[in-house]
Amino acid sequence: MTSRPRAPKGDSATSADAAAATETAERANVSNHVRREVHDRDDERCAWVSEDGVRCGDRRFLEYEHRTLHCRGGQPTANCMALYCRAHNQYEAERQLGVEFMEAKRAEAVAERAAAEEEAAAVAAASAAAAAAAVAMRRVVDADVERALCGMGFKKAQAREAVKAIAEAAEPTVEARLRAALGVLSRTRGSRSSEGAFDVAWGSTAAPVPYGAVEFGPGAKLGREPGPSCDQRT
Repeated sequence: MTSRPRAPKGDSATSADAAAATETAERANVSNHVRREVHDRDDERCAWVSEDGVRCGDRRFLEYEHRTLHCRGGQPTANCMALYCRAHNQYEAERQLGVEFMEAKRAEAVAERAAAEEEAAAVAAASAAAAAAAVAMRRVVDADVERALCGMGFKKAQAREAVKAIAEAAEPTVEARLRAALGVLSRTRGSRSSEGAFDVAWGSTAAPVPYGAVEFGPGAKLGREPGPSCDQRT
């Protein structure tokens, strides 16, 4: 272990040193061939050497770093780059830029991550709330569709099956979903040859009404009194 030297006076962060905040982004500009050369030269070990000539040699948490920070003239070449473990990378940053500056940058990074996580959580919560509201509204609409189908003379089980069949349909309104449910019932009953063509019946004894003659929307008149409600039909 080595004791960390204090940063010399005037070596703490200055306005010129603020460019060190972009050090991570600058590392992305190091070419692949330089990375390979540094990797082979340093033998995939931390190349930091203490004042008495002892090399760290750690193989964990290695990072490609400038021996001289980019903001102070360090270039992305093999001679200017080295493999450092995370601990000695931080040590060198504190030695060259000052402990206070690095602590401030770490605190800033933590605050930025916390803000990003908070924003992501808020977006996720809003999305979940919107999805829950949409599901609740869909249930209300489908309940109205089921009641309307029962009022047209369909049995409760038929109405439920038709509503279930359009569960994934995109139509948001009662009118649109009712039309979709009637389409399902038309296909279902029309496929049974013993029942003949599909008609919408109003009550068990009422004359049939063609599907295309059904009116929708506010104030629409259905032409006949509706049949029993879902609670009355079995």
